[in-house]
Amino acid sequence: MQRARLIRLALLLILSFCSAAARGGEAPDTEATLRDSLGEAKRFFDSGGYVQARKLYDDILSSPPLANPQAMQAFREEALFYRARCLYFLPEQKEAALADFKKLAVNEQGLANPTYRDEARYWAGRTLLAAGKPKEACDFLGSLGDLGTKPELDCDSSRYLAQALVEQSRAIEGEGAETKKEALIRQAVQELKKVLINYPNTAGHQEVELDLMRLHMLLREYADGVAVADAVLARGKLADDFRARCYLYRAQCLYMTGRIDEAISDYGAVVDNETTGVALALDALYGRGWAYTRSAETVGLEKRPAFLAKAKADFRKALKKMPLSDPRRVTIMMTLSDVYLRMKEFPNARKQLQEILALEPENPRAHYLAGVAARGAYDYDAAVEHFEAVIRHLVIGEVSDFLLETLKSLADLERDRRDFGAALLYYNNAAEIGRMLRNYTMVANAELGAAVSLIGLGGETSERSKTETDKQARALLKLLADNVAGAPGPQVLKEMDHLEFRLRSLKTWMQAGPDNYGKALEVLALLRGRYLNRLPVDELDFVEGRARFLIAEMKKRELLASPAPDREKEQQVLSLYTNAAEVMARAAEVNPRGNIAPQANFHLGEILFERGGLCFSLADRLQAAGETPAAQSNLEEGRKIIGKSLSAYSLAVKTAADVRLRSQSRRQLGRAYFRLEEFRPALQEFRTLATDPASGEDLRLEATIWWAKSLIELGDPEAAVARLRPETAKSIEASIMAGDLLEKLKRPRDAYLIYMSWYLIGKEVVEDKRALAAEALYRGYYLELSQAGEIERAGDIAETRRHAAVGLRQVALKYPETAWAAKALTALGEYLLVANPEEALKIADTSAKELAIYPDAVQAMELLRGKALHRLKRYQEAMSALEQAEAVGGEGENFEIRRAASILEKGHVALSWGKVSQAIDFYRSVFARFPKMTDEADAARLALARLLAGQNELAQALKILDNGYRRELMLQEKTRLKSLHGGK
Repeated sequence: MQRARLIRLALLLILSFCSAAARGGEAPDTEATLRDSLGEAKRFFDSGGYVQARKLYDDILSSPPLANPQAMQAFREEALFYRARCLYFLPEQKEAALADFKKLAVNEQGLANPTYRDEARYWAGRTLLAAGKPKEACDFLGSLGDLGTKPELDCDSSRYLAQALVEQSRAIEGEGAETKKEALIRQAVQELKKVLINYPNTAGHQEVELDLMRLHMLLREYADGVAVADAVLARGKLADDFRARCYLYRAQCLYMTGRIDEAISDYGAVVDNETTGVALALDALYGRGWAYTRSAETVGLEKRPAFLAKAKADFRKALKKMPLSDPRRVTIMMTLSDVYLRMKEFPNARKQLQEILALEPENPRAHYLAGVAARGAYDYDAAVEHFEAVIRHLVIGEVSDFLLETLKSLADLERDRRDFGAALLYYNNAAEIGRMLRNYTMVANAELGAAVSLIGLGGETSERSKTETDKQARALLKLLADNVAGAPGPQVLKEMDHLEFRLRSLKTWMQAGPDNYGKALEVLALLRGRYLNRLPVDELDFVEGRARFLIAEMKKRELLASPAPDREKEQQVLSLYTNAAEVMARAAEVNPRGNIAPQANFHLGEILFERGGLCFSLADRLQAAGETPAAQSNLEEGRKIIGKSLSAYSLAVKTAADVRLRSQSRRQLGRAYFRLEEFRPALQEFRTLATDPASGEDLRLEATIWWAKSLIELGDPEAAVARLRPETAKSIEASIMAGDLLEKLKRPRDAYLIYMSWYLIGKEVVEDKRALAAEALYRGYYLELSQAGEIERAGDIAETRRHAAVGLRQVALKYPETAWAAKALTALGEYLLVANPEEALKIADTSAKELAIYPDAVQAMELLRGKALHRLKRYQEAMSALEQAEAVGGEGENFEIRRAASILEKGHVALSWGKVSQAIDFYRSVFARFPKMTDEADAARLALARLLAGQNELAQALKILDNGYRRELMLQEKTRLKSLHGGK
């Protein structure tokens, strides 16, 4: 083939020279000769002779005009187009090619052959894309119409336009950059989808699918990426290399969605395929190694070493397969070093890092890891040397969080070596750089370390006892006070003193959790930034408002945790919220056109919403204490304040440029309407959010669930089920809500199928959803148990109940440390109550001790104990257990349901015990105190009506039934009672 091509080129050259000689070296001047020259040039072009073709096209373009101007225009258009194509393929001629393409692409006088305009735009776009000008490339490629005569060109133009859009997105910076980037990438997705739909048989179709997978990954739409890969793999008959790439991309998407086990399997499909190329195999080994590392973070401590060992094996295999010249080699060596450090194999880590430093002696990241490894091996001198090398080898002038972390590590190391002077120097440097980077958490941590170092310099110990914590806080307070610009007023110092001793208390905040502690430190540092005049003017009130809000939240938790109302503390906390709202409102007014105002309005709404919610909580406490007027006053105040939050959230929705902030504001706006029981506007907000593609999958899912809740409140459970069904495969919350509704709609089989589907999914989902999947299993088996009464044959009933009991025990054994175990055991106990109350009591007694740390589990077990003791006719003990169930502290619907159920059961016990008046009081208390617990309220009404009817008070019994929620059931009971009393 190559020899034939060379012979053909030689013949064409001879013909060219002969033709030129025949013309005497002059330019062609007749239509025939021009046509011959074009044909000759085209033959050179088609054979790759771009230099010779370009010369002929130059001659044609410089030839004198013909008598036929239309023919001359057509010849020149063709010559200009193909000369540009020649220049495109010649080295260093892209600019000249672009100039020719533009002459045709932007021609305003009309072309003899309009096809050249679109083709020139296509090639101009490609040329600009190759030259690193994606925005201009998009202008040309995006202006193309449907090139029906050349479908392959239309297909390619969409592909190149998609590529140009993605390249353009990478260059966007500044405010709103993420939104703009996402819009461009979504446009690129549409271009690729257009190719797949319109040109399914075009060459390169599979590459387009791979490009589409990459774009879904860029958009973090990993589920969509998996769907594309699934569709491709389902076709079968794929080339080995292409199939391997599909599995690789699918594995990467699965990894990002948390389906780690499936990702490991897909990576394995690439690694284990003998035909996979080296590059893909290396990518798969590297990816699977990271997947094993991720698994190690989610499993228990006993299983972690096994996963880390698998990760280590994959990384080592990757290094063995990789050529020494591969640029990724150092990256994988660094990753392997990190695994060694996680496994505490410090000698192996140090050996690996020495190899890296032999290749790249100035690699700062390698020096940092080497410092960590040396410190782990107690080689403090080497650790200091490596950490100092990080600082030396960082790019001059580079100020980054990495530098900050290194300084902090050096400071900690020097403090461990008890060189407090050196530690103080490093801590102070870290704090200063942290302020430059606005990394306020690190600033606070560094200054706390500096305070400890000052204590150490004073010859005192730094034990984290309460006394030492106070000393550290006082030393840090002195540092802060000494550095405040200007003379702070007494109120400022008082506020800082309050914050220091509240937020710096390791004992208080570490009990609340490390995340809360870190957040507190960050807010404290932000507030300090205000007094140091480090923040822009329009951010000062915003920062202070957030700090005050955090203090109010902390105080609220303390208040609600106390068993008895405290009016003075209540007013203090409400005042804290009021102050925070005033400061945040000021922040929203400072710069209404800036980016602070939308954030300030959102947080103002948040403050008002939480303050109103606190009023509602206080109203409930007052109502329970019998202080009805005060409770009503708090309730009205809460509604008024949450009403104000509507305006703040609405402003944030209207003014936020950031899509995420706008979506979050809309969600909170819907929740505020919902809290005020204005369900139609709430539904509208949630529906808008759920159907907005820009809001993100997580917010859309959450909005759909709230949309369904609004429909339930509006009395349309069927519509709520229809809305939830498409989401049941994604969300356990949606599944359980849909199951609840289906149970209430008397469609238990549908509910059971949903619950059991989530049990099956639960085997694969990430660890934090397993407890929820366990609830689905418990609900499913319990529902199956409830269906046993509908089966006619006794054998089937026994078998179904046995199956349910096995399943409930399975949940309890599999998740012994979760509250779901209590739910499963409660369901099992309920099943055993009639046939074997002693066994039910045993379950309650044992589980109450094992699950004592979960208030809802304690309440459930006490309720079960009370019911079992009732069945065993141990009435005094039953009453005591039920009173304990009622007294268990906790907020939320489940706690309220069990409180109502406890009082209802106390009524049953009192009735069995012969204390009829007490029973009547208990029954009345249920539907008076818990009107929203409709099932329990109706059960109390039925029991009370039967009791009153038995005492010949039929009129009063019928009146009680008139107020029931389940009208049909109440009507049936009224009919029954009337018939028992002679139809009166």
